[in-house]
Amino acid sequence: MYGLLIENLADYVKDNFGEDTWEKIRKRAAFDQPSFSTHEVYPENYISRLAKTSCEVLKMTEQEFMGAMGKQFVGFVGQYGYDRVLSVLGRNMRDFLN
Repeated sequence: MYGLLIENLADYVKDNFGEDTWEKIRKRAAFDQPSFSTHEVYPENYISRLAKTSCEVLKMTEQEFMGAMGKQFVGFVGQYGYDRVLSVLGRNMRDFLN
């Protein structure tokens, strides 16, 4: 799992619920490290542990949380220039999936 996805999750929580909430989630999910590198590869279970804990703390369903995190991801990757890459993959969702 690339750190880009984990860092997006952290930014979503921080932007919408505050730094204290992120710290609570991180500690409850048993992560000692305060941040993640966007280009480092982490074990696959990291995102599921953080997402599950986030849903519990934020009192959201997994579908609500992942949907909101996905919306955040589009803006988040724009910070790194990946928005240009995404834009050439299709003008709409159907084209993107094809």
